[in-house]
Amino acid sequence: MTISLIAAVARNDVIGRDGQMPWDLPADLEYFRRVTMGRPVIVGRKTYEAIGQMLDGRRVFVLTRDEGFRCDDCTVVHDVVDALIYTGMIGGEVFVAGGAEVYEQFLPLAERLYITRIDADFGGDTRFPTVFWEDWREISREKGPRDERNLYDHWYIVYERKGAFGAKARGAKGKGRPGQRRPAKSGRPGTGARRNR
Repeated sequence: MTISLIAAVARNDVIGRDGQMPWDLPADLEYFRRVTMGRPVIVGRKTYEAIGQMLDGRRVFVLTRDEGFRCDDCTVVHDVVDALIYTGMIGGEVFVAGGAEVYEQFLPLAERLYITRIDADFGGDTRFPTVFWEDWREISREKGPRDERNLYDHWYIVYERKGAFGAKARGAKGKGRPGQRRPAKSGRPGTGARRNR
């Protein structure tokens, strides 16, 4: 089983505002659908309530502390261990799709990150957790479309964890934004032709 986090992240690390994404980017929603279709998806309760209607065609696991929460089209789990047991029985690649607390819980277990990096800053109350980028290498990058329906430059970037499973706590060193450039000696993923952040 491979655990992968998938998220759209603004240039200033914002991923949400008032329980919603603070941008309208249909191309990213289509990318999310294409990448996760047919795969198990783990989300928190608030994320499920916000995007649950868009998760058809996938086996959905809702991680919540609310013992009374029920849903007709998902499996409810109450901790990370339960989520791993249920998704482990399915196997393959398992996607974690938010929100922030769920990302933070699964980040130490993740082997891949699918980051849609949006080249704009947004106001918001939810941010993607800190990633120690020296633990990761970029394995693919695709420029998303910018047109009348998709008003922001954005890139679909996939990272894979280097070496041994599991990240080590390293304090402040290595913190940064997904796709942000760092001096070459640090080993942090760069942004190709994009300007430094």
